[in-house]
Amino acid sequence: MSVATVARPNSLRDIPWAVWVLLAIALGLFLYMFTRPGFAPIGALATVAPVVFAAAVVYARPSDRRFAWAALFLAATPAIGLIAGVVPDAWFTYMPGDWKNGTPFIRDLAQFALDIARLLGLAGLFLFGLALGGVRSFVSFLILALGVAIALGNLTWTFAHPIDGFPLFDLAKSVTYATLHGIGLAFVFAAAVESLRNLTMIGSGLLFLNAVISAVLLWWTIGPDANLDLLSLILGGTTLLGWLALTAAALRGELNSAPSRSRAGRGNAVRRPAG
Repeated sequence: MSVATVARPNSLRDIPWAVWVLLAIALGLFLYMFTRPGFAPIGALATVAPVVFAAAVVYARPSDRRFAWAALFLAATPAIGLIAGVVPDAWFTYMPGDWKNGTPFIRDLAQFALDIARLLGLAGLFLFGLALGGVRSFVSFLILALGVAIALGNLTWTFAHPIDGFPLFDLAKSVTYATLHGIGLAFVFAAAVESLRNLTMIGSGLLFLNAVISAVLLWWTIGPDANLDLLSLILGGTTLLGWLALTAAALRGELNSAPSRSRAGRGNAVRRPAG
């Protein structure tokens, strides 16, 4: 497919202010995780990557505004996660006297904000897939069907185990988010395959691969001799590489114009009789 040229700013002043805000949030999120126990560099970078991707999309200024909104929605989950992690601790640490008693309420507000952020992240996935062109060919439908099958398999695994000790509302939230997130990743990958955007295909494919690996690990009984560090590296690495490929796609201009062809259109051209 032809790749549109990204309009490069003539100076730093020409870069949209939202880019600087997103990069500052990404840096703050990384530094926050750096100070937490059990810091893992690959996992931290994978968490920050959606925010950097959003900055790249805003910088590239795609003509279809759905890409920008989708990227910002995807960045909302880690960005609001940073705020939800910092504010309750800061409230308890720095507020005077009886104000500290409001910490549980602040934590509840932070949890509510996280729930909203997850919903925005899901909306971002599906909006991004729609902006790519959606699903129209048989191959893309197969990818989407695989995503649905994986999501149903994860649901089966969840309800095959005792759930009596979990609050019903929290369980419903967790299951719904995990199911829709897996289907959303499949939808984005299927739409990228449909539109034949090269780097976008690679990036979304790696993110979907991460969902497939996670589903396999869910059913696989991990033995005491399993290398957990290697598994974490694989999961974090595929996620990070996926977001990096999507960021490169935005900077390369793959999102700045409609693809010159699609898989469905190419199939129709092959079947069209000559003459």
